[in-house]
Amino acid sequence: MKNRRSIRIASIVIAVMLLAGMVTAFNVSAYYGCEDDFNYTRSDGEIEITDVLTKEADVVIPEEIGGYPVTEISDLAFLGCDTVVNLTIPHTVYEIGDRAFSACGSLENINVSEYNQFYCSVDGVLFDKAMTELLQYPGAKQGTDYTVPEGVVEIEETAFRSCELSQITLPASVKEIDYGAFEISEKLESVIIPEGVEKIDMEAFFCCTALKEIHIPASVKSIHNTAFSLCTALERINVAKDSNTYTDADGVLFHKNAPLLVKYPAGKAQTEYSLPEECTQIGDWAFSECYSLEKVVLHENVRSIGESAFWDCNSLKSISVPRGVTWIQDSVFYNCNALADVFYSGSESEWNDVEIEWGNECLDNATIHFEDKPAVPTEPAVPSVTYVVGDATSDGKVNVRDATMIQKAAASLAVLSDVQTLAADCDGNGQVNVRDATAIQKFAASIATGIPFGEERMA
Repeated sequence: MKNRRSIRIASIVIAVMLLAGMVTAFNVSAYYGCEDDFNYTRSDGEIEITDVLTKEADVVIPEEIGGYPVTEISDLAFLGCDTVVNLTIPHTVYEIGDRAFSACGSLENINVSEYNQFYCSVDGVLFDKAMTELLQYPGAKQGTDYTVPEGVVEIEETAFRSCELSQITLPASVKEIDYGAFEISEKLESVIIPEGVEKIDMEAFFCCTALKEIHIPASVKSIHNTAFSLCTALERINVAKDSNTYTDADGVLFHKNAPLLVKYPAGKAQTEYSLPEECTQIGDWAFSECYSLEKVVLHENVRSIGESAFWDCNSLKSISVPRGVTWIQDSVFYNCNALADVFYSGSESEWNDVEIEWGNECLDNATIHFEDKPAVPTEPAVPSVTYVVGDATSDGKVNVRDATMIQKAAASLAVLSDVQTLAADCDGNGQVNVRDATAIQKFAASIATGIPFGEERMA
């Protein structure tokens, strides 16, 4: 939502000019301060609220602090503030950062000044002024059903996070459901997604543990692999018959234009599953958290198994792996501690050539059955570095300080050591970014992430 590209470009240009000797003197002033209720920064004569300090139930963001107008509320400014019930935003605010009011467990109403030219509130729900974006539905707002107003095009990041609703109806105007839009809404049983929605983003329905069935309209062109992660009651994903992009087989989601299994619903009760012959690819996170599955049969045409495909399938005992699979990506079998037998259709020599990435230690304890003879266990590599998952500051703890360190590193404001980089890459995807910081913030708020924060590892 925030666009500071011009500021960043200006900063880079100034730095280059200084280095080149073209600028001999330049004063940049930014003031960091706090008052009774807020932390804030002051720059160019304007105030940005960065954190909330008050424990009051009714919080009024002032129009000005120290004679300077309050114009911005930063990303995550109120994250996890469990005391605020009613929040008032003045007419002076023109920018509200991503997830600014996320995880406010007591928040019931957001009230925006009627004179604000950029934002508005309707029945305590926060929208942009044009009412094309729904930014935040208060997490503790009373009621079980909610219909999003017609004209809303986008459900913003974490807009309905941890809400109390059991049913949500979206209008035909909605085109995009953003990252984490409905995450951790544990009472949500039904979401009516209309024809017109085109994109369902990362973790859109993460940990919606009461959701049993969902219908995907033909208009949907993109569904992120983690859109339905930890939906442990989800039994069926039904796709409109006239969809040109997706299809389903007995409630299992497939991509229509590629031989790809996108998502096997975690709440399906069956204990065995055989992949259809026409499918040759298993998508990232495709079977994650399928706690009932004990046996999976992959046919000989399968060529790839995506990252974290069987993440936390803790009942999985047996799986067949065809010889065409030459790379087992990060965390494919993470926490599959019951895995006892892997039936590999190739030879022992071929298996030894398979590239096995981090997070698949369960394979070390399984018996690998080859096409011609029993497996000989492979000795694991000798580790050389010890680190704690999530401890980006190397202080032996995992908390919001680590999230802040990662955000600084992502913004090139801090440099991580090799050990800190390993610890900061919480999701094990080889990158350190804001997603890792968000995961730590969830952990600090006692929200399940599936990531073993605090676990000591060697690499």
